[in-house]
Amino acid sequence: MQRIGRAIPTLQQIRQAAQGQLNQTPCLWQLQIGEALLKADKDVVCITATGDGKTLTFWLPLLFSEDGIVLVVTPLNQLGKQTEAQLGTSGVSCIAVESKTATPEKFKAIRSLEHRVVVANPELLMKDDGSFEALLRDPKFNSKLLAVVIDEAHCVSEWGGFRDEYRYIGRLRHLLPSSVPFYAASATMPPEILADVKKSLNLRTSNTFLMHRSNDRPNIHLVSRPFKYGQHTYSDLDFLVKDWKPGDASPPKFLIFFDSIKESEDAANHLRSLLPKEYQDKIKWFHAVMTPEFRDIEVGRFREADSWGYCATDSFGMGMDLSDILLIIQWKASTSYLKIWQRIGRAARDQSLEGTAIIFSETQYSDEKRAQKEATQQKRAETLKRKAEVASRSTGGAETANGQIEPTVRMDVEARRASYAPSVVAKIQKATKGGDRLHPVLDDMINARARGINCIRLPFTLAFENDKIGT
Repeated sequence: MQRIGRAIPTLQQIRQAAQGQLNQTPCLWQLQIGEALLKADKDVVCITATGDGKTLTFWLPLLFSEDGIVLVVTPLNQLGKQTEAQLGTSGVSCIAVESKTATPEKFKAIRSLEHRVVVANPELLMKDDGSFEALLRDPKFNSKLLAVVIDEAHCVSEWGGFRDEYRYIGRLRHLLPSSVPFYAASATMPPEILADVKKSLNLRTSNTFLMHRSNDRPNIHLVSRPFKYGQHTYSDLDFLVKDWKPGDASPPKFLIFFDSIKESEDAANHLRSLLPKEYQDKIKWFHAVMTPEFRDIEVGRFREADSWGYCATDSFGMGMDLSDILLIIQWKASTSYLKIWQRIGRAARDQSLEGTAIIFSETQYSDEKRAQKEATQQKRAETLKRKAEVASRSTGGAETANGQIEPTVRMDVEARRASYAPSVVAKIQKATKGGDRLHPVLDDMINARARGINCIRLPFTLAFENDKIGT
């Protein structure tokens, strides 16, 4: 399926072209992806850490084609605007199309091959009888396509349940020439997610180039911390600005992630109440209900350090080009471990910096609390005769006479990894029937010490198989 008549450049030639035209020097793995895309005989998958440089690989095929086009599918319109601005500084014409700007004039310009990069969200791209369908069927356009890039490809699996169009992107296979490779890139595609993404996108299973690197971020320090105060008070966040007064140094740039819009607003209002009135606008909320104009302005303020931090949902986009955020806080552990790892990855994208990520967890998820609860239930059910023989056991350890948790016998690495498998997790969650439904990866992280796990990174390392692939 390699395109006829196109000589494939060497890795050295790709490096030199990137240096000359993009003013960037690709690493070996980036060059290898560029080479695979230029060969165009395989689909491509890239799994590597946030901030590692996946985006550069998207543009490498453009360096060897005067009129070639790369189509990028992005989950968030804000990322499209960011791409448009970044490529503009390199002299590469890029257009980010969203529903509000999808005018006939813009599609005419795209059809006339005025832009080398076209960025769109899946809803616009897969709209029935939409402008993109006609565009992709047009040989004048599709013959120039060098690749279809699915950025943040884990969203195909993770978001496909509420953004149906993600599930349909694979249909583009039937509209495009077989010589157009699909390229799925993400920091968080463990085996089960990768398999789902491949299936949904109709990637050529036996003919896919896989670049699988560690997604660990060693320059980010992980901290697991149980809530000390009532969650509704947000007092666990007071350390960020408590006792701050004019003349003091600003707190480090921070993002606090929530799964609830209401919680993001309530937390922001709480933190603002701790500041002098004239400084309260330094902290705001950031979520999908805000207008695009507001979000654009606030990202600019954050970049220039006019704002200190935000109480945000995932609308503060994956892949945002903000390299100096030093503190990430995850509010509650009862969510997807993939989502948490993506959020953590917003910290210290400049690899020369060191960041911190704090994960606040609900107290009911600690083995000690579970043991105490189980012991109470057992004592109520047993007779006075057997009361002295009560042996309280928890899911992660045994309760001692003083109420503390003894470290669990160390689980074999592969046994622990196996406990994270979707089939095992599904059985556990079905058995709990809506109760203690924390994912085992996060459960092990929270209870690492009680379970004899030396490092709270280990559960993530095993789930993403970083120990198998090195760097």
